[in-house]
Amino acid sequence: MFKKILILTLFFFVLIMYVFPMNYSEMKKEVDIFSQILNTSLKESVSHPLVISDPPRGAYVGGFGVIFHTTLNLNRVSILALSSKKKANFSKLGDKNFFNRLRKNVVEVISQYGNGFKLLPSDEKVCIIVHVLKRNFVEGKNLDKVLIISVKKKYIIDLLTKSINFQNFIKRVKYIEY
Repeated sequence: MFKKILILTLFFFVLIMYVFPMNYSEMKKEVDIFSQILNTSLKESVSHPLVISDPPRGAYVGGFGVIFHTTLNLNRVSILALSSKKKANFSKLGDKNFFNRLRKNVVEVISQYGNGFKLLPSDEKVCIIVHVLKRNFVEGKNLDKVLIISVKKKYIIDLLTKSINFQNFIKRVKYIEY
């Protein structure tokens, strides 16, 4: 009896996999569109367009969700300011306000455009990883931070259907910074 149930369960599982396979080419299109939106938003939120040294790129990981990765290099701004001999004040790029603006910007992008992932199951996540690099060669100080922001698609849908408000949405977003 147990063998029959096991065989029927496996058959049902295989049948579901063939009937409802993930359409990876369509998922790639959705990931690429979101990458462009995120890149545009990051360019607008940082004070200098060359800070983004590695534009956001994403991938779908089955069972987890979509993951985006980008690198912000704050050194580029100081090198450009030195080479052009302009007296620009970019010292605030590494401070707490910069990271707060960055967090706020990423959460707003997820809340507004996260519903574009039509193929993403509601129990999977939208995750954005931002590496922030800043090295001060004169003082010998380095600031290398990783900011990870993730939220389940279910909460994005809840926000859009007004089941939760934006403040409750923010509470459901997971932040990791190190």
